[in-house]
Amino acid sequence: MSLSSRLPTDKMTSPGRAPTGQILTRLRKLMTDTKVVPKPLAAYVVPSRDAHNSEYLAARDKRRDFVSGFTGSAGVAVITEKEALLWTDGRYHQQAQREMDINWTLIKARIQQSAMFMLYKT
Repeated sequence: MSLSSRLPTDKMTSPGRAPTGQILTRLRKLMTDTKVVPKPLAAYVVPSRDAHNSEYLAARDKRRDFVSGFTGSAGVAVITEKEALLWTDGRYHQQAQREMDINWTLIKARIQQSAMFMLYKT
């Protein structure tokens, strides 16, 4: 049984959308737990690729899908203490809006933008 199937459904989730509230809460606690990380993390970046930068992922490597609910093949999730953001290009905007719940903000990426550039601007 996977972790996602053991989590209760979030109240802010519409039918067809993945409930991510509890996942984000747990991840944010881990990001600041000095038993897990040497220093608290300001942001956690979850790319669409696996550790080997493979194009096609095994189910166990679909970390961005798990944390955000977005199943498209291109996108980067960034989780901070207060925000959960997903960058993806125009091919996936409608899909992301359908699949993500209220905990997430979609950033409609342009070619010249990147998740890291936007993080450093704030």
